[in-house]
Amino acid sequence: MLAELADLSSGLIGDIESGRRNPTLTTIEKIALALNVPVQQLFYDPENSIPEDAYESRDELKKILHILIDKAFE
Repeated sequence: MLAELADLSSGLIGDIESGRRNPTLTTIEKIALALNVPVQQLFYDPENSIPEDAYESRDELKKILHILIDKAFE
């Protein structure tokens, strides 16, 4: 669970995910560390940032993202 990995409450994570609260920089850093990704990757929007021809398909990109997330939880 992300909350445990980031040493944050599950309520806080839920509030951030639902837009009820904005994370502090410290919280953002904890989440990035828990997911083993750079902070800037948390703000990266692949739907709007990747040119259509950068990947063979959006499904391929989704698979890559799922692999990264799965590896963060191993």
